[in-house]
Amino acid sequence: DMDPISFGKKVKELYPNKPLILLAFDESEIKQLPEHYDDSIDSVFMWTGNSSVFPAVIKYYEDKKNIKRDIRKGNVRAIIVIEDTPRYYSNLLPMIYKEIVYHTKLLMDKSLNDTQRLLHMRGRPKILLAKSYETAEKYFKLYKNNILGIISDIRFPKDEKLHHNAGILFAKYVQSIEKTMPI
Repeated sequence: DMDPISFGKKVKELYPNKPLILLAFDESEIKQLPEHYDDSIDSVFMWTGNSSVFPAVIKYYEDKKNIKRDIRKGNVRAIIVIEDTPRYYSNLLPMIYKEIVYHTKLLMDKSLNDTQRLLHMRGRPKILLAKSYETAEKYFKLYKNNILGIISDIRFPKDEKLHHNAGILFAKYVQSIEKTMPI
């Protein structure tokens, strides 16, 4: 009988480091959330009928949590995905992860044992989901030497307002620093 924000706050009080994901069924549920729900819910995904969203959510949080260590210790590569709409990133992330896992498996030698295969899968490129210009810029500054490319929406928040041209501005910013970066 508890709304998701109240539930999220109670969980965060007991387990402050536990990721809390809200799985919404449609945009109307997301529109009912208060403007700043970040203190009680870490992220919102949408159920689109595709069960691949569940492993994508898990991989997304693993990537977010482990990226710094994986780059430092394993020189792992990453892709920045800039998208602020839950419906779109809930569809996009499962497709990207499926392709990355498929191609990582193709690259593995058939003579590897299970432990070696697991290590290769842990070294797959990581996906960094940015929901704003500022987050994308932070990821780029931190990990630019390990970024394989950027997949970007055109319109997303910049300076806490929806900006109709943020994707173009971000592409110009990246290209001014790293001219060969695929966007």
